[in-house]
Amino acid sequence: PSEDYEPVANAVVKNVVDSSNHNDQENNVAMTNNLLDKISRDAKTERKQRYKQVLQSHIPEVLQGEGKREDEVMQLVDQLIFYDGNSGTEEHNNDSAQQQDLDETGKLAITAHSLAAHFTTLEASALDRAATKLDSDCKL
Repeated sequence: PSEDYEPVANAVVKNVVDSSNHNDQENNVAMTNNLLDKISRDAKTERKQRYKQVLQSHIPEVLQGEGKREDEVMQLVDQLIFYDGNSGTEEHNNDSAQQQDLDETGKLAITAHSLAAHFTTLEASALDRAATKLDSDCKL
């Protein structure tokens, strides 16, 4: 990208050398600042793109797409589990996929996973308080 800036940079340098008027110099400084800001933005964008490529280098190309929104994924999972995909209609065909009543172990597992999910959203101080409270309340 630096070759894109070369003609503009040369023009700025020429104008600075040739200009004796104070207003021309102020305009040149403003133009130079704008050019430097654009170079900085372009470099930042380029760094982000390179960083993203490094982070995604281990992911197969097919999986590197933009992805689907969360609600689309949940709808696809729902259709996969509960509906017959061949008919094109949303006819409920998978009775075995209906949610079963939970026993005590299942309820405990859901509670533990829910707490873990909630705890991941807490800030450090709130997490410390919650963990201490949970530890003191759940002693055997």
